[in-house]
Amino acid sequence: MRNFLLTILILTPFFVCSDANNQQNLQDTLLDNTEEDILKDIKEIDINEILDKSYNIPEEDILTDIPTEDLKDVLSTDTADDIIHMDTSTSDTYIDIQDINPFDYEPIDISPDAHTETGISDINNGSGLYKSDSDPYSKGRLPVKKMSVVKGQNGSPVEASIYLPQGYKEFAVVIFQHGFLVDNNFYSDMLEHIASHGFVVVAPQMYKADGIPIGKPKSSEEAETAIQFYNWLKLNINNLTGVNARMDLLGLSGHSRGGKVIWTIMLKDPSWTKAIAGVDPVDGTGGPLGGETRIADKPFNLNVSSLIIGTGLGPQGSGLNQACAPEGDNHVQFYNASSSPAYHAVAIDYGHMDMLNDSTPGCGMVCAACKSGPDRKGMRIFTAAQLTAFFRYILQNDNSMLNILIDPSKANIKVIMENK
Repeated sequence: MRNFLLTILILTPFFVCSDANNQQNLQDTLLDNTEEDILKDIKEIDINEILDKSYNIPEEDILTDIPTEDLKDVLSTDTADDIIHMDTSTSDTYIDIQDINPFDYEPIDISPDAHTETGISDINNGSGLYKSDSDPYSKGRLPVKKMSVVKGQNGSPVEASIYLPQGYKEFAVVIFQHGFLVDNNFYSDMLEHIASHGFVVVAPQMYKADGIPIGKPKSSEEAETAIQFYNWLKLNINNLTGVNARMDLLGLSGHSRGGKVIWTIMLKDPSWTKAIAGVDPVDGTGGPLGGETRIADKPFNLNVSSLIIGTGLGPQGSGLNQACAPEGDNHVQFYNASSSPAYHAVAIDYGHMDMLNDSTPGCGMVCAACKSGPDRKGMRIFTAAQLTAFFRYILQNDNSMLNILIDPSKANIKVIMENK
């Protein structure tokens, strides 16, 4: 057993490729007036106008952060005394992050405090495809809820996490493929960021992320299973999410070997997307056990827009561990194989796993084997912003995002950028 565990440790690196003052002011105002005056003023309020324009009000300026339906009820039925003494605590409004079965429970809100702006963008006058107008380096306007799909649920071939924007009804879709042996939940901070800009983000878990490389599917087998899941998603995503999730406006993305998986899918069927993005993608032959076929050693010849994010430390080993994104099999080859238009951004001081959450419980050697940068936050924000800008540019037709993809001075960290 000791020798077996030692072998696993040696082999693993090869595979890792309400504001209190506002509330007091409200109470003081109510106490200084008679109940008849207050009720008269309330009746004169145009509720619809308030709700339509609430997206322009910063969250901290909304007096008690009362949910919309509760606000309507209060203004139409409660007395002044009721308003003064109502419980405005938000402790019951949000619940902790957890995986749930969406057919048994409501989706859970995972971003109650994350947004500097709230409400629905007024682009398209509140109808049609949602288009973000926020800085891609910050969270978007929309709160995000997380849903879980269980393997076998309505015939799903794998389990998955879905990051669902709230407050609107029509979104483009982004699918994100995890890296080898990595749990899809380790990317949740990054994927929530993308979703808040108006994308239904779907992250399938292709197999159990138990840290053991033996017995896992090859990238070609993983791609076949992913195609089955995408076809299942086409039939189920709208009923599952309750929104118009536009699978005809689909973006594909993936980290490490997940990047190889999405390009493998596109080489089989180029009709899946017009926007493909790899996060430090790795080609390779499958480490010391071999058996993998390279795909980035020749031109892809795909009629798509491509984004390839690379890391400066990915080609470097860490201690006794070999490089997680070795030279000759990494982002450079994927960019060179991509047809125009293609965008290439390299985070110089960061490593192959630095876009993951700060907390990755159970990751062990899978996360520790790669050389890492000064922190994960900088790389995580950069990766989220680049993916957001790219998919906004292609799927939401937001031409203002081009500068984010080609101008390194816009980045939050030191990067090298090129495009063709």
